[in-house]
Amino acid sequence: MKTPNFACFFDIDGVITKGPNFITVAKPAIQTLIQLNVPVVFVSNTCMLESDKAKQLSAVLGVTIHPEQVVLAQTPMCTLTNFHTKHVLVSGQGQAEDIARMIGFKSITTIEKVCEAFPELDMVNHMNRVRLSEMISTQGLVHDENFRPIDAIVLLGEPIQWERSLQVIIDLLLTD
Repeated sequence: MKTPNFACFFDIDGVITKGPNFITVAKPAIQTLIQLNVPVVFVSNTCMLESDKAKQLSAVLGVTIHPEQVVLAQTPMCTLTNFHTKHVLVSGQGQAEDIARMIGFKSITTIEKVCEAFPELDMVNHMNRVRLSEMISTQGLVHDENFRPIDAIVLLGEPIQWERSLQVIIDLLLTD
């Protein structure tokens, strides 16, 4: 069989899937392409590990999909090598920190870690306001003196608590 001189890219979200379900004709069409050795790549704006998405696709399609065949929202960030050694704030949900490490980022801080080091930044959390008031009245405002400045901010999907994340990110962008 002659090797095809073309490849197929499939957008997963809304093209071969509708919500959580595969479009009926998509599965046999993709299986046929793979049987014919046509290179197939899947793209999605999902933010998860490529290996997990490949396993998910393999299970649904009934064929082997390799992580190298999956391009997700964060995949292009592998090229941002000049930021990989800088101290970055990663915001997202689920495995955002693991995804950032897989991309190549070495020094990672999360919104949660920033809020632990600088509790006054988390004013969206009403319980934190009470704790902060108590802390200030008993010991003054305490910061983590060893916290390194943030060099870059990486958004990996939507955070669960947008309000908190936006507040912290904006505060970091407006300060040194």
